[in-house]
Amino acid sequence: MTSGRGINEGDFPKALAIYRRLARETNLKLCASLGIITVNMARSLTEAGVTMYHHNLETSESYFPQICTTHSYQDRINTIKACQAANLEVCCGGIISLGETMGQRFEMAFTLRDLKVQSVPINILNPIKGTVLENQSVLPALEILQTIAIYRFILPEAKLRFAGGRENALRAGFRLFGGNQCYFGR
Repeated sequence: MTSGRGINEGDFPKALAIYRRLARETNLKLCASLGIITVNMARSLTEAGVTMYHHNLETSESYFPQICTTHSYQDRINTIKACQAANLEVCCGGIISLGETMGQRFEMAFTLRDLKVQSVPINILNPIKGTVLENQSVLPALEILQTIAIYRFILPEAKLRFAGGRENALRAGFRLFGGNQCYFGR
């Protein structure tokens, strides 16, 4: 996983070498998360043994400008389509409780459905002091679970994965509301 816009050109060949070695020496299902990439980069990942690419939308297209100013929503969509063109499975979701409306959460779910992603990580904002969203209120557990339940209806075939900020809603029963998996750890 990288931070920022995407992996730099100098590091990409090094990442490919690592993926090739892992594919050769292990039985791991390899997933890359390198930020914005091109179709040629995605094809190189496939050739190196990567089978899945993780690249979140972060939020809905209508709310995205409130959250990200370094690149466009279309850049994220283009990366997902590039990965699909290279026969990579796509793990793509976002963060809820950023200040978006319930309608904007559904907008993101319909975009994910239209993109036909296989895996949807759902993260809940964990406001951190010193960040722009430090004062953002976290959604109540019931609203988080209602969002997950509606995602299940919109994305019936996708694996819904409860990721960051999950402690809040775990207490209320993530799996009962349609989730498939929870990530654990700190």
